[in-house]
Amino acid sequence: MSRKEVPRAGLLKAVLAGRATNAQGAAALRLSIRQVQRLKVRFQTDGAHGLLHRSRGRPATPRLPSGVRAQIDALLQTRYKDFQ
Repeated sequence: MSRKEVPRAGLLKAVLAGRATNAQGAAALRLSIRQVQRLKVRFQTDGAHGLLHRSRGRPATPRLPSGVRAQIDALLQTRYKDFQ
């Protein structure tokens, strides 16, 4: 978990237990009340793992194909005739 994601579990436990309100949790996490409500549902169903960003571990969308990356690497490592 990142530094941003670590305090979420504790705050959401407090909100779920009734020790804090949705508004207090939203202020502490710098989120909207609606987003805290969504996080509460994900925390109840998936636990702390549900609070992680869902794009974690996936390749980026604008990523170059591996063949193109190999060509770029090859061109960067060669010397051009007129270039010194």
